[in-house]
Amino acid sequence: MAGKNTVFQQKSTLNVRGTLLELSKPKIMGILNLTPDSFYDGGRNNNLNDALKKTEQILSEGAELISAVNEGAGIINDISAGSMDLEMFQTIANLGVPYIMMHMKGTPQTMASQNDYEDITTEVCQYFASRIQKLKNLGVNDLIVDPGFGFAKNLDQNYELLANLEHLKSTGHPVLAALSRKSMIYKLLETDAEHALNGTTAANTIALIKGANILRVHDVKAANEALKIVNQMNIQR
Repeated sequence: MAGKNTVFQQKSTLNVRGTLLELSKPKIMGILNLTPDSFYDGGRNNNLNDALKKTEQILSEGAELISAVNEGAGIINDISAGSMDLEMFQTIANLGVPYIMMHMKGTPQTMASQNDYEDITTEVCQYFASRIQKLKNLGVNDLIVDPGFGFAKNLDQNYELLANLEHLKSTGHPVLAALSRKSMIYKLLETDAEHALNGTTAANTIALIKGANILRVHDVKAANEALKIVNQMNIQR
């Protein structure tokens, strides 16, 4: 898709339970995993005291969003964009909350074998276009698209999608980039998730330059510093 027009009209606010979330400037979403199966921080915050301390840290370091569906959260995150739950879209419409939908093929167990694309950027955009239309038919307008880095994509495909991230603005909705400490970073750098912070910061910076509206991260302070630098650069343009 290189060379195509990338000037799109994009929704810049979300209605989160009556409060408008402004996304004309990017925001940080902090990750708080409470289950032991997370690839990076599973089990670190799986009791109430540790979870509350981590929440305080995430907020103090500059995050404006934390996903916590079971505690009355105002946004729902779905890694399957409705494909794993046929009632999901109607549920979103009934709840009237913003919906983050991620691109993935297959399931987490089978996705590694489902990375056959002719043009990954075009196919991801088409994937979202069809789902967005179904949601709009149900009256849902507060949507966020997540290209699903690492889900049904090999290393080269992940970086091709990152390089073309601005094309997701063609969906007309905010773009979320979840790159934090993923294998596309640590495998390229021949390290592991524990030592992938520097690579994550580099990838997050690229995502911001390419138009990401939200960064979903484990390390809020580092991401917020990258955000401040990119914002300052944009002021000078």
